[in-house]
Amino acid sequence: MKRPITPAYTFTPGSSTLNLSGIAGFNVANLFAVIDLKTGALIYAPLAGYGYTALSGITLTLAASMAGLAAGDPLMIIYDDAAAPLARAAAGDTSIAVGGTAQTLFGGTTSANGWKVANPDPAEDLWVSDSTMAAPNGQGSYRIPAGGIVTTEPNERPVGPVSVYGASTGHLVTARSW
Repeated sequence: MKRPITPAYTFTPGSSTLNLSGIAGFNVANLFAVIDLKTGALIYAPLAGYGYTALSGITLTLAASMAGLAAGDPLMIIYDDAAAPLARAAAGDTSIAVGGTAQTLFGGTTSANGWKVANPDPAEDLWVSDSTMAAPNGQGSYRIPAGGIVTTEPNERPVGPVSVYGASTGHLVTARSW
């Protein structure tokens, strides 16, 4: 699956090189694009003028112009990492055991890759957090309005166990972790 990834890399515009040591089993055939996010410059794509002129193991010498680019610029790397399939989600559906008291989801374990919590209630908010115990308007807590969903961002690893707060006992919670 083609998706942006954030591997360790070394970008050296002065020598037009990009070392992709952070991609295990790197294969240049699976590299679709590299974009300098600071300038918006396309620095690699399998197109004339944007490919590579040399490949030495995991280091590409890039064909694109490096004018105006800096080694510290953040890069978006789009790579087909077929060796790392997406994780299967596990259900964590529950209900609020004691209204007005936060409780942990997923058995109190930290999700390996990410999580999603939905609020199926038509009228009452939930609050969720993976950095502290969830609380209404609390620092580190996300409000989930009636019918809403909160989920981790792509490639965002959870900080810690997920907790949820609901004002009413029995409030339903729909949750997935992966």
